[in-house]
Amino acid sequence: MSTVCFLLCINIFKSYYFCESWNNPVFEGYLSKQSGIMKSWKRKWVRLTKTDVYVFDNPTKNTPILTIPLQRTVVSLVASMGDSYLKLDSKKLGKQFIFNAPCKDQAERWVTAINNTIDAGLTRPSGMTQVVHVDFDPNLGYIGLPPEWERFLNEGGITTDEYKKNKDVVDDVLNFQIQRQGDKANLPSVPAPISQPKQSKAVVEPLPEDVEKVQLKDVTIEQDPREFYSDFEKIGEGASGEVFSAKRKADGIVVALKQMEVNSDNEKLIATEISLMKGCKHDNVVTFYEAFFLPAKKLMWMSMEYMDGGCLTDILENHDIIEMTEPQIAYVCRETLRALNFIHGLHCIHRDIKSDNMLLTNDGHVKLADFGYAAQLNQKQKNRNTVVGTPYWMAPELIRGHDYGVKIDIWSLGIMVMEMAEGDPPYMEFPPLRALFLITTKGIPPLKNAEKWSRDMNGFVARCLETIPDNRADSEELLQHPFMKIACENTDFAQLIADVRKLA
Repeated sequence: MSTVCFLLCINIFKSYYFCESWNNPVFEGYLSKQSGIMKSWKRKWVRLTKTDVYVFDNPTKNTPILTIPLQRTVVSLVASMGDSYLKLDSKKLGKQFIFNAPCKDQAERWVTAINNTIDAGLTRPSGMTQVVHVDFDPNLGYIGLPPEWERFLNEGGITTDEYKKNKDVVDDVLNFQIQRQGDKANLPSVPAPISQPKQSKAVVEPLPEDVEKVQLKDVTIEQDPREFYSDFEKIGEGASGEVFSAKRKADGIVVALKQMEVNSDNEKLIATEISLMKGCKHDNVVTFYEAFFLPAKKLMWMSMEYMDGGCLTDILENHDIIEMTEPQIAYVCRETLRALNFIHGLHCIHRDIKSDNMLLTNDGHVKLADFGYAAQLNQKQKNRNTVVGTPYWMAPELIRGHDYGVKIDIWSLGIMVMEMAEGDPPYMEFPPLRALFLITTKGIPPLKNAEKWSRDMNGFVARCLETIPDNRADSEELLQHPFMKIACENTDFAQLIADVRKLA
């Protein structure tokens, strides 16, 4: 028998299980749903909370396309359609919703998770620190886990046999996931990207000696942005605020302005993010212009380069119709590596490389955005061990809670290559907890239909996904990799962006 001791603050547990926001799911994963005029089955990302089922186009979207309240909803398997179909019959909405899971096991997990959430209801804990001693018995399973935590593990797909064989890994992954969910509420959503028509050369500005000690007043202007910008037009909305396009009065340049509320939880993180962005001026990094802070209203506005081509995810969402070619994948990799080589040279880790954070212009340029998870290394702290990022793209050393450096970005790049080749990152069909477990125990599977891709591309992915960080390539090595030689021109990539837009 092994013992795991968790010292957890209830506010962390509460933020995972009891927040009514879709950002804190009890269970989540891919399900297919019929949509469109042709009623074809399309994969959607579905999140179960204690009150609702939310349906998203993909896991990186901030706003659901469908909300199904659990109140007066009955869930069941639909044997007449197949063993992987489930039905949500919402009496409140007066509608029935049919979903198709990746397999029978996943369908049953969804039905169990939804029924447990409806039937049991989750009791709110009191606001106090709690020490939980968790034992594991080979015959009885987990002993001492609160019911909700045990359900969390079971629904995450971690079996008793897997725990027996991988006790340390499961303990690390469980601690990691609970900490990640607990920290979510304190992380600022990163400002929507912004763009400028002219491409600028790389400019190296010294980053502050200790960027994380910078205060918001040091990096913002305490004035209303309307004094400097006009023609505000709302172009988006996320969990943290609204995004507007606006015209800068001084020169007529169109920018993106992200408005967000500032509180004691996110103020320091926002200041760190702005400080890092101010020091990262490069052709392949979304340009940060300025930030405005209105203390009386607790409102922050970030002015950044407006990227009119959307993000890489927009292309990958249409993978079933338009697949990226190898030269196009190589092009995105090269542009991403140029950005990484620059920020790594400043001893900065991005920590959230994925398609959603690669922004595009209509003329085919690719830029790295979203420094909300970024961190600065210095002589005193050459490695990090903080839990941040997006599960499916995370490096194993980060998941295990080990010290890590800039090479976690290289791992995430390797996952993004697979995402471009296959439409999704590996293990996306599994709940996050199981995906984290598989990454750390099984590693990343090779590309599907690996023979379809060149030896150079397969080799490039392999160099990115070395499990041992010291053996993993860095950005300088990868920029010289033979795979980079086949990269297309930005004009060719612009045509892909245009082709995808026609599908909208």
